[in-house]
Amino acid sequence: HGFSKNDGDIKSINGIGEIGFDAINGNFSNNIALQEDFFVSQIEFAINQNLPVVIHSVKGIKLLEKHIDLLKKAKKCLFHGFSGTFSEANYLIKNKVNCIFSFGKNILTENKKTLENILKLPIDFLGLESDFTEKNQVDIENVYKKVYSIRRNLENLSFEEFCECQKSNFLSIFT
Repeated sequence: HGFSKNDGDIKSINGIGEIGFDAINGNFSNNIALQEDFFVSQIEFAINQNLPVVIHSVKGIKLLEKHIDLLKKAKKCLFHGFSGTFSEANYLIKNKVNCIFSFGKNILTENKKTLENILKLPIDFLGLESDFTEKNQVDIENVYKKVYSIRRNLENLSFEEFCECQKSNFLSIFT
């Protein structure tokens, strides 16, 4: 679906998402054709309207790779709650997908793949999120502080400069 201001005008749509692939009980075979049809339709619409896409893909990176040519045409792809490996993220970057990989609660739980991505991804490809819900109460300030503590030796940035970098990354998606 599109997300926008509440006036219903297509000109006020800021992006399309969340789109992507979800395994059901660890299995894509039950409805993969339907998921692919929706994914292709939504990303083609985003491309035609010059809108960014927010991609949600649980264990679906290989399916995204199948559609790499479409992804490369998108204005910008935000990989929300990215749970893939650095190798998978790097594949998308090397194949010229204009993207940002966003991380949240997995940083605070020190998920091994997430920490590797935080350490290895260039800062221009890094996004931070809370994905706050009643069930998932992640404090975005804690996410920022944790990532800054991990990366502070990689960049010569103050915490404020790091936050400005994140703001710039966000604005690169939605402006």
